[in-house]
Amino acid sequence: MGERLHGHSTRDEVLRLIGEIGKDDKGFDPSKIALEGERFWLYGQARRHFGEWKRACMEAKVVKDTRWEVRSELGHKIDWWPCHIDFSAREGLAVMLNHLFRENINITPEALKQSPFLDMYTDAINLFGTYKAALEYGNVPVFRDEEARHGNERTGLLFPASEDDLAEALAIYTTQDQEERNTLIQMHELHDLGTKSTMDIDIAKTVAIVDGMNVAFGEDREPMLSNVDLVDKALLELGFVQNNISHIFDASFRHRLPPLDAQEYEKRIRHWGRYAQAPAGERADLFILTLALSIYKDDPSTPPVIISNDSYSQYFSTRKELAPLHNYKKGVTFVTAGGRMEAVVSRFKDV
Repeated sequence: MGERLHGHSTRDEVLRLIGEIGKDDKGFDPSKIALEGERFWLYGQARRHFGEWKRACMEAKVVKDTRWEVRSELGHKIDWWPCHIDFSAREGLAVMLNHLFRENINITPEALKQSPFLDMYTDAINLFGTYKAALEYGNVPVFRDEEARHGNERTGLLFPASEDDLAEALAIYTTQDQEERNTLIQMHELHDLGTKSTMDIDIAKTVAIVDGMNVAFGEDREPMLSNVDLVDKALLELGFVQNNISHIFDASFRHRLPPLDAQEYEKRIRHWGRYAQAPAGERADLFILTLALSIYKDDPSTPPVIISNDSYSQYFSTRKELAPLHNYKKGVTFVTAGGRMEAVVSRFKDV
């Protein structure tokens, strides 16, 4: 089994690996989970594909049913809620993590591993690819801000003192009822994170302006058109109309692309009305903000959404006329889910 320590598996691989352990390791106890190494990885993969470790073990025929408890090597009960891989779960988990951080609950992986809430961590990895990506999507500054990270590690409440807070917050994530989630968001006064009702705007009528060069970098050192395509796909899946999605690029962008991408980019600029370059000598970010402000003034009831991981802070802080656009600037997180890269557009208020 040692050939797979990292990355994603297939459903069949999970069953095979669990079956091999059950057959070859006479001391194998499926009810006890190590908190590191290949078996911890397998535990997480089992939850991703089967929802529960118990169910995966039953499917692999190493146990007869799921009427038993799973505990971590520290003795805490785990695997006691199912993992769902869908958009609603992703949204709920991100809100939950942000809420816990605000309540000064220690949500570092080390802290969660020492509690019955371990699967907040494993599910975050399954939903976002990495725990860091989950925190970034939820606007939790733990990994972006060194001071915030050390503060959370140093003063954040630990289990068991944090048990009640963790249990309350968990409901935001685990509920499958959208109305119940909205009620919980209201109860915890989390409105500034955004509700779960498609960005609080009529997406079908809303213009999306994408900072093309910014998102093209994704998580890479070099820009790629494939990252722009992932953002386009994510916006379409959210309900934006294709003709309402515009990608704006700096005039220098073509020179930063690899040859094949540069050829494709030239074709899109010439023939695709949704792709455009800022005028030579003008920064694309200022061009984007000026365009967005013009659209907003034409119809303040349907403000445009700006998609970029640039905060535009130098413009928002010095140009007060741009203030109405601030809440409609959304970031993008690139995550690996199901073995493939995806772009997730944040529906939270940018800060």
